[in-house]
Amino acid sequence: MVNDLTGQTYGRLYVESRVNRTDRVVWICKCDCGNVCEVQTFDLILGKTRSCGCYHRERQSEIYALRGGIGKVSE
Repeated sequence: MVNDLTGQTYGRLYVESRVNRTDRVVWICKCDCGNVCEVQTFDLILGKTRSCGCYHRERQSEIYALRGGIGKVSE
C-alpha cells in the first residue's frame, strides 16, 4: 500500500495526483519552474528526484559560465 503523497512538496516538486501504471505507481508533479513531470514513489521519498531537471540545467549553466565557457577545467 502506497501512502498518499498528494499535496506534499519534495524539493522543487509539488505532488498533484497519483497515477497507477501496470507495474508501478507514479505521481504527477508540478515543478517550481512550471513544468509537469511524472515521478516514481521511491524517487520522491528518497530524494532522488527533486525537480523536473531544471535544477541540473541551471547548475550546468553556472558551471559553464564559471569556467569561462570551457567544457572542462584542466588540472
